Amino acid sequence: MFENNNGYSLADIAAATSGNNDGFFGGNSGWWLILLFMFAWGGWGNGGWGSNGNNAAGFVGFDTLNSNVSNGFYNINTGLLNGFANTVAAVNAGTSAIQSDICNMGMQNLQNTNSITQAINADTIANMQNTFGISQQLSGMQAAQQLANCATD
Repeated sequence: MFENNNGYSLADIAAATSGNNDGFFGGNSGWWLILLFMFAWGGWGNGGWGSNGNNAAGFVGFDTLNSNVSNGFYNINTGLLNGFANTVAAVNAGTSAIQSDICNMGMQNLQNTNSITQAINADTIANMQNTFGISQQLSGMQAAQQLANCATD
């Protein structure tokens, strides 16, 4: 509407130079808002947030909030540690059972192998004794044949 040489209107100048109503929740730089926060956090009659845990006037104290958050993280951490410990214990128990089974199977297989080896050895000895007996018989027959040949000549 009314403009000066700088291009600013009277409303612009009034808004920029007004000291009584600067637009911060009612003017005067919002000192009442600062006081409100001071009483809320600093406490008024031990009822604010800085009241060492007294929860008067419906405020939750920072100490209580901090304690609750800390306890929550502690409980989560403890739960995770217990969960992983139980998992590790279960894996260790399963691994131990598998190793025990393998060891028992190994011992049983060794015993079976030993029994088979003994049976093979016994059969081999019996076969060797039979072969020796046959060899003795053949030698005896050869000697008898030679004697018979010499007697007829």
